[in-house]
Amino acid sequence: MKALKLSKCVLTVAFFCLSFVSHAAVATYDFSSETLVDEFNGYLGGWYGNNFAFDQWYGDFTNSSITGSASEVSSTAPDDERSSVVLLAPSEFSSQGAGDYELRFDLTGFTLSDGLSGGNDFAFASIWSGSGYDLSAATGNALFVEQGFITPQGTAVANEIARVELTSQANNLNLGFTYDGTSAIAIYLGAGEDGGYPFPTALFENVQVVAVPEPGMLKFVLPLCLGLMIMHRFTVRRRA
Repeated sequence: MKALKLSKCVLTVAFFCLSFVSHAAVATYDFSSETLVDEFNGYLGGWYGNNFAFDQWYGDFTNSSITGSASEVSSTAPDDERSSVVLLAPSEFSSQGAGDYELRFDLTGFTLSDGLSGGNDFAFASIWSGSGYDLSAATGNALFVEQGFITPQGTAVANEIARVELTSQANNLNLGFTYDGTSAIAIYLGAGEDGGYPFPTALFENVQVVAVPEPGMLKFVLPLCLGLMIMHRFTVRRRA
């Protein structure tokens, strides 16, 4: 009986260690349960009005929609990018803090309006970091969230910290970025056009932001997990 209790205890600790080093999700978006607000652009902070909220997807209904479980975005003008965007508050990163993260997603569709392929059209994912915005609306310090980019107002600061462009559908994609621990994060999913007709449409699904364990932590915890699993197996074999 004591051996059995010890075995269960060892196994519990091992599973805890494995969950500790696994990629912790900061945000997960299944678009079948998300809503899209019809806004071409807006502000985070400042006294300008038309304020964007955290954890809400925005996009121009002319070019953006939610289709089933996918975020669908089309670019319908020459040399143009269109996108949907969501803003993540610093509090959503509080459990992990500053460090390395990944944006994970599936590009489940990429088509051109002529039904062919090629050209200079692309789907893209872009991550922006912004700080110095005033949520009290007492000043003009704000992040002006536009189609595919952010323009800081007043003393606010914004920078694109990661971007990837794709020309064919693919699953299990990831885009790494380093978070500073204090800024808001904007995630853009979109389609871009360079040179005129035909125009692209992109479908994004299974979007997640996850924390990436530090290599030093992996070196410490993984051998511990392995040792605990071996101990569990040895205990079970002794009982048998």
